[in-house]
Amino acid sequence: MTLIVLTVVVIMLLIAVLVNFLFRIGIPLNHTADVLDDRAQNVKNISYQANAIGSGAARINETGTRMVGVLPLLGDDIESVAVAKDVPYAEA
Repeated sequence: MTLIVLTVVVIMLLIAVLVNFLFRIGIPLNHTADVLDDRAQNVKNISYQANAIGSGAARINETGTRMVGVLPLLGDDIESVAVAKDVPYAEA
């Protein structure tokens, strides 16, 4: 009879230790899950905002490409205007 009682006590102690262990592990895991959920929501918000910007990015890139093509022509025009107005020309 003593062996049965001792076995039950040991099993109850084992269960208590396991429950304690699970609580100690579960609390940080729940905190990590909450943080990851917040980060996932932030990523969704950024994605939504980037989609709104993305439609205009092609137009902005096209305008920038045109400006790069026009810059040499503008440089020639500016130089000719400066020469016509007797503006001193500074070498870079």
